[in-house]
Amino acid sequence: MSITDRLSDRRTLAVWLADQIREDITQTSAPGQALREKELADRFQVSRIPLREALRRLEAESYVTIQPYRGAIVTRLSADDAVEIAEMRSALMQLAVRQALPRIADADLLRLNELLSAMTSEPDAHRWSRLISEFHTILFAVPDRPILMEHLRTLQTRSRRYHMYIYRNVHLRRLAERCLRDLSVACNDRDPEHAARLVADYFD
Repeated sequence: MSITDRLSDRRTLAVWLADQIREDITQTSAPGQALREKELADRFQVSRIPLREALRRLEAESYVTIQPYRGAIVTRLSADDAVEIAEMRSALMQLAVRQALPRIADADLLRLNELLSAMTSEPDAHRWSRLISEFHTILFAVPDRPILMEHLRTLQTRSRRYHMYIYRNVHLRRLAERCLRDLSVACNDRDPEHAARLVADYFD
């Protein structure tokens, strides 16, 4: 069965391709590296039409830059962009945690503590990033605020490349864990204002 057939009943091929290429960029691709359509099409066994749509999606997320006559290249990281994304994300996370924490389920609080414990013993930066991503997804979930959730997801996606540079450093991972541990205490106390202040301190 082809990839196209396997994906037909769940997600479009272009979305799947964008996910795969985004993951490659996050883990291994260097800024400025060319993404050659033929190589990608051969690798994923797809035509160039969904591949080009996937690349356009990634361009909208600032993962790639499509240049005339050169095709797509991995977008170079920008310190100014990183600061702007962090500031916007912090503001929305503060808003989200104030609304999410008063009604968070006991099972979710237990899961946050489990994730934090797993982070401290996880040596692989990529798997560690999955754990912290789940931590954020649970803590900042406000299902009845779909626009807020959409913007948070967008900023999370755009910030992941920058975060992976941090997560590869063990010392910085340990520092992040200490921040999350403080945040976990505020969550277990069900203190949204304290949690929001910690988000402001740690995520700006």
